[in-house]
Amino acid sequence: MSKLIVNEIEKYDAGQLTITTGTNVSIGSDLTVGGALNATLSTAAQTNITSVGTLSSLAVSGDLTVDTSTLKVDSSTNRVGIGTTSPASDLHISTAFPEIRLQDNAYPATNHYSTIDGNGGSGVLTLSADDGNLASNSAVVFKVDASERMRIDSSGNVFIGGQTNNLIGTGTTDGSDTKSIAIVAGTTPSSGRGGYAAFYGNEHATDAGNTYIIAGNSSNAKVEIHAVNSGGHIINKIGGEEIARFTPNGLTFNGDTAAANALDDYEEGTWTPAWSFATSGSVSLTVQSATYTKIGRQVTVNARLYTNSISSPSGNATITGLPFAVGASIYASGFVGEAYRFATDMPNIKIASYSNESIINVFKSTSNSSTQESLQGSDFNSGAIQNIFNITAIYFTA
Repeated sequence: MSKLIVNEIEKYDAGQLTITTGTNVSIGSDLTVGGALNATLSTAAQTNITSVGTLSSLAVSGDLTVDTSTLKVDSSTNRVGIGTTSPASDLHISTAFPEIRLQDNAYPATNHYSTIDGNGGSGVLTLSADDGNLASNSAVVFKVDASERMRIDSSGNVFIGGQTNNLIGTGTTDGSDTKSIAIVAGTTPSSGRGGYAAFYGNEHATDAGNTYIIAGNSSNAKVEIHAVNSGGHIINKIGGEEIARFTPNGLTFNGDTAAANALDDYEEGTWTPAWSFATSGSVSLTVQSATYTKIGRQVTVNARLYTNSISSPSGNATITGLPFAVGASIYASGFVGEAYRFATDMPNIKIASYSNESIINVFKSTSNSSTQESLQGSDFNSGAIQNIFNITAIYFTA
């Protein structure tokens, strides 16, 4: 049998019971209060307290635990955990695919909200503005010191510095005063593969539409433009017209793509000429200068040399040491600027190089000679600064 034990009842009216003195109210079964209950719980552990109204305030001294790990407030660290009983930061959410939803109650009928999602397994953090896709001009905005520094709009464009005309994104047009970088898929915005970057300068500023790509300020800084595929081309246009093209075969001009017309090399350097004699002997040689320039297959060589002594030279005399061999089926020539202090008068001295050779042949034939007569070792003078020879030759390599 249940009991209600009261030391003293001061007053009882319909719907109200007031106990003013005494120490205990013992109820063997549940106590249901239809109105307000003003009470102090002397024992902290209460497992079944239900309020069907509104609890206006609740002060908890120590930890607060709701359903083991649904909500945990750790009073020793002042941290809050959701899904964990050991929060490792001020707010620690630990669930499978955790998500924070930020909903704007100013638009309850259309359910406008954004989310922050974390997928630790794949290492992806997702910031989603207007996750329900209900707003017309959604954007993710980044601010620093209360000022906008970057914005990603609903078209995938990125704007930097709080501006709307310095675009990094999926397309733009060249307005009268646009300052932007457009990174776009394909050669046109509608293409599905490839891409391009369009740089738009300020047409009305001091730089008058100039665009700059600048490497860092270091001795080995560089700017690289890559066509990744081995058959790719890099094209330079001005006013819509092709001026130059880099192909796998070299540099072509004005829309030409023929491999045979591609410029594939440019070099400048020095070479080491030397006199050689077919039979025997040698000379002591001083080379004052010997340079070459190679543009594509065409080579131009220059040399000025003289001898300081000779040692019984005999046979046909040639100059060896060309920097590149003459191409097959090529017959090259040059001109002699100086040829004096030789032992023989040679008013018609000439030079020539032939197919696959790396030498310069020297001829002293008269104008109407029926055969070529080569310069001989016996044509060389002895003594210092003799046999002065200054030449230029032009030929094609393979």
